Amino acid sequence: MEKHILFSFSGEELERLIRICIKSELANFTPQIPTQSKKFISRKKTASILGISLVTLGDYCKRGIIPSYRIGSKVLFIESEIIESVTLVKSVKNKKGGIEL
Repeated sequence: MEKHILFSFSGEELERLIRICIKSELANFTPQIPTQSKKFISRKKTASILGISLVTLGDYCKRGIIPSYRIGSKVLFIESEIIESVTLVKSVKNKKGGIEL
């Protein structure tokens, strides 16, 4: 059976206790720094990495296959997102009319 203990605090005392708890937690808090920073790259560099033309890259962006960002008239890409957008396709080989898995 659980025991419940009730305390009676004034508003100021409760506020003081909450501040102490928050300060204690913040003192022990370590912010997590992302391991991979967002590196922006140009259209030309992106097309080069993927081995496609600028026209194909533009088509992929319009179709939502590759995420892009615009600053003014300049289109940029985040390198890690480009790598993530490439997917592995398993090929199925045909052997004497049958499918080999």
